[in-house]
Amino acid sequence: MNNISYLPFIKGELKSSIDYIRKEFNDFEVDSSFLSFNLKKAIFFKLLAIKGYDKEHSIILVSEFLYLIKYYCSRDYRAFTLSERTIIENLLKIITKSNTRESTTELIAKANLPDTKKSQVMSIFKEDSNIIHHSLLFKDSDTISILLSDVFKKSSEFTTTDKRNTVIRKNLNVINILIHHLILTSENELRLAFSREIDVLNFLTNSKI
Repeated sequence: MNNISYLPFIKGELKSSIDYIRKEFNDFEVDSSFLSFNLKKAIFFKLLAIKGYDKEHSIILVSEFLYLIKYYCSRDYRAFTLSERTIIENLLKIITKSNTRESTTELIAKANLPDTKKSQVMSIFKEDSNIIHHSLLFKDSDTISILLSDVFKKSSEFTTTDKRNTVIRKNLNVINILIHHLILTSENELRLAFSREIDVLNFLTNSKI
């Protein structure tokens, strides 16, 4: 499929995917721009995996961007932060071309991000980690049924539009920082991978190269 026909196909797939999500979660106010942003990243990494560009981490990112959407629509903030953290880790591995076991702190340092961007990425990663490792608080008298009902409650972070917008803003910010750094540090390789599909690359990454 050439670059003339491929971009309209992708846009059509985005529209049908958003329509599907809206149908599945018709009781939830879904932010279309948030959905489009993350679906585009899922498609981007699917294409990278097909092209053999860091296939291992690209495949993981396809799944995590889709799960991120699911957890957002399901109003499961803890699961959302787990996917967000996994996305940060794997984006850093692609940026640094890491094939060894390294901590996220080491990967952030190795990525050579500008200081302001580095602090923002680290801040969100630590915030996600604190939520993930936070245990459920309970009284000795609480039964498992009571604790289960607490676990199944919709996350307070998604209860109002303002709170959802805060979650979205942080998510889009950290992903944009890392995607744009990937473009900056690997532009020649990505140009080669996409060859005659630069318009597709720019559309999916919100870049202009």
